[in-house]
Amino acid sequence: VLVIDFIHQKIKDLADRYGKRRELQRILELSAKIRPQVDLGDLGESEFWVRILQEVGVRASERDCQCEPYFRAIDGVQAIAQDLRAKGFRIAILSNDSRELALLRRERFGFDNIFDDIIISSEHGMIKPDENIFQLALDRSAVTANECVFIDDREENILAARSLGFHEILFEGAGQLEVELEKVLKSRRGGNSQK
Repeated sequence: VLVIDFIHQKIKDLADRYGKRRELQRILELSAKIRPQVDLGDLGESEFWVRILQEVGVRASERDCQCEPYFRAIDGVQAIAQDLRAKGFRIAILSNDSRELALLRRERFGFDNIFDDIIISSEHGMIKPDENIFQLALDRSAVTANECVFIDDREENILAARSLGFHEILFEGAGQLEVELEKVLKSRRGGNSQK
């Protein structure tokens, strides 16, 4: 959980831009229906925005498909990741995301310099909470679930990780994350953790 999820905000902004606020609920429902196709890699990021606006009779412009202006890091989380890595822990990203946005975020926030591995759902055709993407992360890291700490802000992903044997933390903010990580790491007494 490194960046703010902006999809709903961008949809609201587009509805306002085109005077489609009355259709907002319909657009949000369509988004919820087709966003998994983007995260699976079956639909491109730009095509997602084109289809969202098409739903309400708007032809999307190139500007409508741009997401970079919405990129915001969650305060304090990158510093926690850097601190863990400096202490010798292996850390990774396991994210439901489009190829396009994942690449832009990697460049913008320098994730390749912070994380040991980055697994993006659209590159593998699997999305959380599918247990197969968790297994992929374990295989690539050559660790067991019990050796890992999984952090996410969605309850369904936390429940999936728990069922597979991960230590898990439901993210609520950087301060809360630090406290919860300290508890888990103390209980593990120096075991390797995967984020």
